[in-house]
Amino acid sequence: MTLYSLLMRRLLLSFVEFSGEILNAYPEPDRMWSRAIVNSFLLKHMGNAMNKEGTGKKVLGLLVEVMGMTFQNHLIRVLPAVRNILQSAVNALASTQQDLSDVSVIPFWKEAYYSLVMLGKILNQFHYLFLDRELEAIWETICEFLLHPHLWLRNISCQILSSYFTAVDNSKASADAFYLMRPSILFHLAVSLCCQLKVPSSDDAGKVIMQNLVFSISHLHSFFEKNEHMDVSSFWSSLDSAEQDRFLKAFGILDPRKGNRTLKLYISDSDQHDKNQHPFISYFLQRMGKLTFQMEANQMKIVFAFHQSISPKLFHFYKESPPTNFDDVRSFAYQLLLPLYRVCE
Repeated sequence: MTLYSLLMRRLLLSFVEFSGEILNAYPEPDRMWSRAIVNSFLLKHMGNAMNKEGTGKKVLGLLVEVMGMTFQNHLIRVLPAVRNILQSAVNALASTQQDLSDVSVIPFWKEAYYSLVMLGKILNQFHYLFLDRELEAIWETICEFLLHPHLWLRNISCQILSSYFTAVDNSKASADAFYLMRPSILFHLAVSLCCQLKVPSSDDAGKVIMQNLVFSISHLHSFFEKNEHMDVSSFWSSLDSAEQDRFLKAFGILDPRKGNRTLKLYISDSDQHDKNQHPFISYFLQRMGKLTFQMEANQMKIVFAFHQSISPKLFHFYKESPPTNFDDVRSFAYQLLLPLYRVCE
């Protein structure tokens, strides 16, 4: 790296550090002048900041924090650039023939990571973007990054997903208005999060995975019950081709050997299922239980914490409301209790 490049980076970072003071240090008439300086600087360096190097996106992340709501004027340039970078990372991973055991050589992982860090700051500042249909392609790639070989990308994607679920809970809008609340996406997310537990994670990352799992499965279960979709055949026929493909992909990830065949069996023999539990959730819990025995102790704790949190929602009773009948208690009990029994054994 040349001396000129180092000096320009130092200048850019220094400008970010003091731009907040520039915006707030002058009386109101002069603040229009100071904002003009900041905006001119941004317009000049925006293209360079969104290049392949992570430093530019670090700078823009800082600018989001410093400028606050005034950064909104630049979203029209930044968000399409983020989308393109994330999609490039997905495409490069799909086409690479390199040995992925060395995650440092995975194409565009660093560019994608810092783009997601910046996106997280943007979403934290502009909550309305969680409902923006223009971001659907970005949410699709974030879902794919949950299974990315690089730990950093998996973790930051999981954190952004947690922010998304918090926005759903806090929003006055119906959950149906949020793109990721579609049943096929919720199931795919749950499967991807379950796969994350195959490798060790920190306590903080494990907690976020567990909370995201509880949200996705509990809302998926509520969707099935609220819409009376316990009959798999009628539910499947109500889906468009994109949602069907997403379920097929998720079942294949959950069980590469028998997943798709099991799904087709559920669709064709829907009369054979217990009407008190949806087979998609039942199969997910069954597969998670089997994966538990391949996990280390920390991952097992996450699974059992998930079971503890999800049980009241699946069993239809809470502290203030006892079970109404035996079917309420029996629902999903076998899948949840078997792993605990086997571990104790």
